[in-house]
Amino acid sequence: MTDTARLRGMGISAREAEVLALLGDHLTNSEIASRLFISVRTVESHVASLLRKLGVADRRALAALAADAAATTGRGITRLPTPLGALIGRQAELDHLVSAVGGARLVTLVGAGGSGKTRLAIEAAHRLTAAHPEGTWFVELAPLRDPGQVPRAVTAALGVADHASRTPLESLIDYLRQRRALLVLDNCEHLVDACAELAVSVTSACPAVRVLATSREALDVAGETVIPLGGLDARSAAELFDTVATAGNPHFAASPESVDRVCGKLDRLPLAIELAAAQLATVTLEELEAGLADSPTTLRAIRRRADPRHRSLAEVIEWSVDLLDTRQREALAALAVFAGPFGMAAAESVVGTPTATGDVAGLHRRSLLSRDADVAGESRFRMLETVRQFATGLDRTAVGSARRNHLRYHLSLAEEADSGLRTADSPLWMERLRASSDDLRVALDEAFAAEPDSAASLVADLSWPWFVDGRLAELQLRSEQALAVSVVDPLLRSRLYFGLAAATIAQGDLPASEDAATRQIREAEEAADVDFAGHGYQLLGMAAWARGDHASADTHHRTALSYMRRSRSEWRLALVCATAGRSARAAGDVERGAALLREATAVAEQLGEPMVLASALDYTCVGLFERQHYEAAVPLVSRSLAAYRAVGYAEGISSALALQAVLAMRHDRWDEAEAHYAETLEVCLRAQHSGGTATALEGLGLVAAHRGDARAAARLLGACDHTRSSIGVAVPEHMAEPRDDALTVLAHELGDEFDPEYLRGRELRPEAYADGFGR
Repeated sequence: MTDTARLRGMGISAREAEVLALLGDHLTNSEIASRLFISVRTVESHVASLLRKLGVADRRALAALAADAAATTGRGITRLPTPLGALIGRQAELDHLVSAVGGARLVTLVGAGGSGKTRLAIEAAHRLTAAHPEGTWFVELAPLRDPGQVPRAVTAALGVADHASRTPLESLIDYLRQRRALLVLDNCEHLVDACAELAVSVTSACPAVRVLATSREALDVAGETVIPLGGLDARSAAELFDTVATAGNPHFAASPESVDRVCGKLDRLPLAIELAAAQLATVTLEELEAGLADSPTTLRAIRRRADPRHRSLAEVIEWSVDLLDTRQREALAALAVFAGPFGMAAAESVVGTPTATGDVAGLHRRSLLSRDADVAGESRFRMLETVRQFATGLDRTAVGSARRNHLRYHLSLAEEADSGLRTADSPLWMERLRASSDDLRVALDEAFAAEPDSAASLVADLSWPWFVDGRLAELQLRSEQALAVSVVDPLLRSRLYFGLAAATIAQGDLPASEDAATRQIREAEEAADVDFAGHGYQLLGMAAWARGDHASADTHHRTALSYMRRSRSEWRLALVCATAGRSARAAGDVERGAALLREATAVAEQLGEPMVLASALDYTCVGLFERQHYEAAVPLVSRSLAAYRAVGYAEGISSALALQAVLAMRHDRWDEAEAHYAETLEVCLRAQHSGGTATALEGLGLVAAHRGDARAAARLLGACDHTRSSIGVAVPEHMAEPRDDALTVLAHELGDEFDPEYLRGRELRPEAYADGFGR
């Protein structure tokens, strides 16, 4: 897998990385749009964002960076924020922190709010990526309120899918067990016990993993190295003050003594300095000093009760807020309801006034809001947790109204996305929903507490994107929670059963999926809805296909098609045609299966929606492989992989990668085949996709056998067979012959040693093979 993140400054989104790679191939914006199934306007937005984030002048420079990235390979995954500016000062603290992480499994950076813990931790993590080649991840915990959600927040940041049969912590440990990786847990102070439990569990079970936490207090566990962080030194504090002040007021000038005096009053805390210096766009330094000395009486009382280390920050926040007019203060209080970054449209909806856009811009100018990474071409902002805590208490009435607006906005977002995901803009909608995941969870909790019917609608609208993202345990849990609410509308209940059936079939619980699909059909028929009746029979057919009952799978799919032929949704018809074509071919009706897949492909191409197109191409390729028409499959496999990547569907990506590996082996390109299978294994372990994991292990076994490493090959094939038998999946038809040939050769080469090596492979966890430990 190409580790382009390390070269791109670690703040590039997945979609921007794809655009960058295609720029390296010298594609035009139109060609990139076509390849990634997005609009030209969206490509232009991503290119502009890349130019800004990477600090290069033009498209040619971006292409050069992409070429450099393509030349650097490895299995590392780096997901760190990109700092907007250079780190000022802190060199000694940075060196100390980097050294500490190198020598301890758990390091906690402890300091007052506003001391710059997050910024320093990010800088250290960037330095440490080379020492942690299997992954470096940043996990933002400030939006969380429920300690029980900490493990799930970490798995989400790593892209590890949840699974009903494992807790999120178990899934996390399985994924990290054999990795040399670094986790940065940011803002642990309100979740200390949960963070401590996770850090101890991970570092105990995963000896090569390091955890760097930031908190206002230590986690207080054995083996923890605590590094305190205070204010800046005088020179660095003055430099930061001057940098921020001149950015807002190019004519700013003051004596070093005056600046040092102000910084000293602020305990030289970076955030306090930034907030104070930002006010110099509208006030003089003398007015700034006077304002800090004359905060309102009520706020001063709050400050007296605060930890002494926090008082200077409280002073500057309250004074900064005191400079706002009434409307801006109300806007700040309203925006405090967001759990994560937000765009301008969301801000306008939540603030609920015509001046919201100007208010956001003004709050950003005063450093009460910070810019976050752009998403889908939209500027996004974030409120620092320290400011949020203060802003929440400003205006209870405004906050209450904002919470209601917040729920309404996210209900509308999910409803609009539910339709948009069946169009050519589906990658854009997936990007928006992923970026809003923290706030969608907050809205869902709010809805279950206050408006259960709205909560049920929100779950139904999020079912498909959660399925695509592999958030299966969460989808199952929320669907069951919504179905427990007295929802009267049979169509809504049918949609909820659809989410439950999809979640359980993807996790391998076929009986539960069939039960949910049967209930889905009953509710849909009561509502006279052909779409979800058809999807119910489709799910029954998919469960039968997974069991190997191809005749029943074909029968269920015929019924599904009879409903979908009456649907108004071409997308739904194409999706059912794709799985129906696969079932018909498996049942022996090759021509009808091929015709259905051609129909699915044609409709999907007309719609431009990547997920259904990828599925149709994927199933078509498998049919071509079974008939040994490999050359005809070559362009289809590439298109399928690109389309799956466009929406981020991990199981589909793994399927297409495995098909590419087969093609590489057919052309005697064994290094390429190994790379594809290694990435397949990586994707499947992260997605908890056991069937794909078995496919990857099998492929790596065939590569090892070809290279003459008989012992490794026997172990890999043993691991493959154990994984397949645990979920009841058969060997794919197109892999049966090469696999049998390899086993015959291995048994001959190893003789009596074959069985012990094969059994050793069955005993090792698949994760042991991800980094070569089992080979």
